[in-house]
Amino acid sequence: MSRSPAPTIPDEPPPPTLIDTSQVPPATGDEGDPRPAPPPAELTGRFGELHLLSDTHEARVYRTTLDGEPVVLKIYHRPSRDRAEVYAALREVTSPYVVRPTEAAPDASPPYEVSEFVPGGDLRRLTARHGGRLPAPVVLAIARQCAEALNDLHRNLVKHRDIKPDNILVRQADPVVIALADFGVARGGDRLPGTGVASVRLASHRSGTVPYMSPQAVAGLVSTDDDWWSLGITLAELALGRHPVGSDAADPAHPDRRPPRIGDSAYVDHLVRHAPIRLTAITDPLLRVLCQGLLRYDSERRWKYREVTACLDGDPPPLEPDPAGEAGVRPLMFHGHPCRTPRELAIVLSLSWDAAVAWVGQHDEELTEWLGLFPGAGRPAPEHRHPDPDVALLHLLVALNPSGQLRYRGFEMTADHLPVICRRAVKGFGDYERVVADLWRHRLLPVLARGHGGGGLDVADETWRHLDARWRSLRSRLRGSGAPVERLGPEVMRAETLRLACERDRHAELRRLLAPDLRDLARTRVPVPWFTSLRADTDPVEALAAHLLAEAALEYAYKRLEQWRAYLADRRTDALNDWLDRTQRSTALGWAAVAVGVPAVAWVVALTVSDLIGMASTAALAQSWLWAALCVLVIAATEIPFATWVGRDYHPAHSLAADIIGVLGRLARPVRGRRLASLAVVVAAALVLGAALSLLPVVLPAAAIAAHLVWFVIRVRRRPDRSRSAGHTGERSTA
Repeated sequence: MSRSPAPTIPDEPPPPTLIDTSQVPPATGDEGDPRPAPPPAELTGRFGELHLLSDTHEARVYRTTLDGEPVVLKIYHRPSRDRAEVYAALREVTSPYVVRPTEAAPDASPPYEVSEFVPGGDLRRLTARHGGRLPAPVVLAIARQCAEALNDLHRNLVKHRDIKPDNILVRQADPVVIALADFGVARGGDRLPGTGVASVRLASHRSGTVPYMSPQAVAGLVSTDDDWWSLGITLAELALGRHPVGSDAADPAHPDRRPPRIGDSAYVDHLVRHAPIRLTAITDPLLRVLCQGLLRYDSERRWKYREVTACLDGDPPPLEPDPAGEAGVRPLMFHGHPCRTPRELAIVLSLSWDAAVAWVGQHDEELTEWLGLFPGAGRPAPEHRHPDPDVALLHLLVALNPSGQLRYRGFEMTADHLPVICRRAVKGFGDYERVVADLWRHRLLPVLARGHGGGGLDVADETWRHLDARWRSLRSRLRGSGAPVERLGPEVMRAETLRLACERDRHAELRRLLAPDLRDLARTRVPVPWFTSLRADTDPVEALAAHLLAEAALEYAYKRLEQWRAYLADRRTDALNDWLDRTQRSTALGWAAVAVGVPAVAWVVALTVSDLIGMASTAALAQSWLWAALCVLVIAATEIPFATWVGRDYHPAHSLAADIIGVLGRLARPVRGRRLASLAVVVAAALVLGAALSLLPVVLPAAAIAAHLVWFVIRVRRRPDRSRSAGHTGERSTA
């Protein structure tokens, strides 16, 4: 009985302690079964009858029709954050040897993809039809087409991660034409600066099919190098009729049955022991050399597209020694990741920085002993190691992998990535602030310049320190002119000047960002001398200072503008008040004259009545005339200056005339509208006043004078406070 087919290990959700996660945990249906029920009707309703092709832990695959054309519908059991990135990259792939999805919905529920249906089956079925193994010319043709497919994928930063005979479909059997399919566990990636190579990632769990994984993939590293190892295993299996690490032969009597395979544990153990992969049974010398080049333990010495095509063209490159593949060189384990070479160890350590710092301190002797197995891979002596553990780890990484891509505290250190780190440091993210501070304090950029993609970092460090010195000089000058330089802390300016040193177009960008602020400042017409003295057009440091202090300059200008507008408003208000006082002063004086005339008439009438009734003596009457005249004079001497001073506000709020009119109006209210009654009241009032004046010829006018003076003082106290308004204007003027 044949064994079950080699399963593709999906990306299971890792435990919380692992390093990196890229999958979302499955949405479970029935308890204990993470896979969902059959596809929902709203999805399958667009398709014809479904024929199940495979059902794995990753997905269910159906053969069906769409618009009358045969297609393959793949429905995933769980979403993945990486599939959208892979689908976007696959749209740029043009190789005819790649099966690209014609429709993909990575964010749907459930996620699915649609691709063309290739009726020729896969290479495993083709191998079975040829008696268990393929002729060397056919395998070499497959190798060339797979190399073209991988080159196109890798150029677009797609790592397939599951190259095996089951995922290589046959478009045409004679001559053979293949198509690389199934990107369920594929990953996208970032490109290394200045190269076409995708960067290396560290995965916390294995993804793919274990017996086809490279040693680095088994260790958890994810890179395009893994696909070339998997291709080597696949080509060797096609040529041998069995897995190159196994010993069982295929069963040609049962072409529908897949050949036996080596167990996952045995395969991993074979790689961990660095046991050689024996290829002597491959009789074709060119195919044997090709498989030997692809199956190099050391990924740096492993053949890629250039070497593979050269070999297929009949000019194979020489095979360099593969120290990582020598038996007896035990791997060094780092948190479950077996590392076979110093380069692999450097990559794993740099991708797990915090854990690496602690691990190096705990395994110092073991690390030193292991590195002794590799000539030239020493490390600094303990007395020469840096006291800061992060910096010490960086120097260790340089010693382990001098030409590799260097990181610091987990961040890629290239001229392209540094501006991003600086921007986040300016925003106050703690990790980024510490990285910038360490780069400055320990002068790390020249060290990082030795690594891959670090070209120019040593020059950037020199420029950075020159710009920092220029800023410190400019800060002293600005502080003396009143600029708020305290807003620009040293951490912010270190990050900003580093960004200025790394970005070639940063000065021009600063001038563009500054232009709207300069226009706004010009519209205020308020001079800000310390700001306008900055030479932003010619000096990048002064342009940076102007950009960072533009907000403070505008705040100052707007504040001064508001103060000036308030001052002008007060001046206009005072001028208007003065004009109104001048134009309405005559009216106020008229009402003052009324206030003098009414009492004068009243005294004349009263004295006349007193004289007619003959109750007072001539001497008393003379005294009454004198005191009445004095009363009128006092009223005139107080009302006329008061009216002149108060101006337009004199009447009716402060005038004596208004008070007299009000009193008379209230007294006349009972007889209003009746003429005879009103006349009688007036005559009676005159008689009463005349009689009172006859009896009290001095007391009555003196009492009137006293009452008027008291009422005058009260009105003066409640007059409009012009002096306060004038004082407010003075304060604005001073400001």
